[in-house]
Amino acid sequence: GSGTVVSANLTPDPETGLGTWTLEAFLARFRQADAAAPLAPGAPNSVMPWASYRGLTDQDLGAIHAFLQGLPARRRPVVKYLP
Repeated sequence: GSGTVVSANLTPDPETGLGTWTLEAFLARFRQADAAAPLAPGAPNSVMPWASYRGLTDQDLGAIHAFLQGLPARRRPVVKYLP
């Protein structure tokens, strides 16, 4: 009733996906996830369970990064929140 949240493009497309994400940037994004950070009123929530993945080892997250980078790149612009 309050809108639709859509996943980001997880393929390695450099324009619309994760193609420009280095391993270091990928790891940093998970490490900065703050489970206690409140959402602003009316702000869309992320469908990504950041707090659940934050505790993974660099080796585990590196394996996820390698898997995602190995997918076929698909150009797919995504509007992340549709009211």
